[in-house]
Amino acid sequence: MPETIHKGSCFTPPLSHSTITLGVPAYNEAKFIRQTLESIQAQTHKDFVVLISDNASTDGTQAICERIASQDPRFTYVRHPKNIGASSNFNFLRESTASPYFAWVGGHDMLHPDYLRNHLAALNADLGIGNSFSYWEFVNESDEIVRRGCDTGIATPRTGALLRYLWSAGLTVDLGPMHGVFRRKFLCKLPIHNCFACDHIMLSNSLYLAPFKSIPGHLYRLRDFDESRRAQNVMQRITGQEKSAPDMHATIAGYLADFDKIVPEGSWHRHLKPFFFWVLYDRFVRRGFRVTTLACSILKRIHDIKRLRTGLRASSHR
Repeated sequence: MPETIHKGSCFTPPLSHSTITLGVPAYNEAKFIRQTLESIQAQTHKDFVVLISDNASTDGTQAICERIASQDPRFTYVRHPKNIGASSNFNFLRESTASPYFAWVGGHDMLHPDYLRNHLAALNADLGIGNSFSYWEFVNESDEIVRRGCDTGIATPRTGALLRYLWSAGLTVDLGPMHGVFRRKFLCKLPIHNCFACDHIMLSNSLYLAPFKSIPGHLYRLRDFDESRRAQNVMQRITGQEKSAPDMHATIAGYLADFDKIVPEGSWHRHLKPFFFWVLYDRFVRRGFRVTTLACSILKRIHDIKRLRTGLRASSHR
């Protein structure tokens, strides 16, 4: 059970709120987390709560978070007694909160003051989308903007669930929606795996439930670190254990395990799964994308035919 500091009271999950909860995963973020939390406090939309999950930091992260949580009742600070890994920490934040909207905010990242207001407006305007995300900016350790971007490729129209799922599995993306706001009922409840591209898998699972929408504006600032200078490599950060290199086959296994749980049994499931394996192999091992392109073109043609038939049936009943 994690240790907890929040105005002297105990934390009993799930932390709930009428609108939105922001989950802040943190590990040794003393240099930047004050900026992160202050950017949340500066939001023009003031109706929110924050859960900070400290993954057993060994620097001054705890003192900074305790001070802000003691001063602002919207903030709850939780400290894990040992490092559980980034993926488990992300799981903890999602599962320990229960508001209708949810967002992860990295413990070294920053939000534009209108981040919440603009994303909530987009979600409230279209009840069919599962995630609203925006353009973002990468900043270095001196807060200088080094590049900008947006994953317009993963912003999906009203296509079929399988097409969205397969397309996202084959895309090379910067995972912009991970930094957007999720509608909780369309946020996949399956555990986030301890593998490389675990966030990519989670996004595909959520895209199966509902499309995502990209909105204008640079609303999220990501910290761009020099990987060669970081104390842990990517797999150590994901798992909290000593791991040297990403295992792409573990990523494929994670995708296929979730596929069995979210795609209904039937002819689609039986015939698509082997094809889906080759899409994943194409994406994560061979990196050729030819199978993915072919698969998505086939599914898009099927979707267009179904939509045409639906339109013709509707016209015949008028």
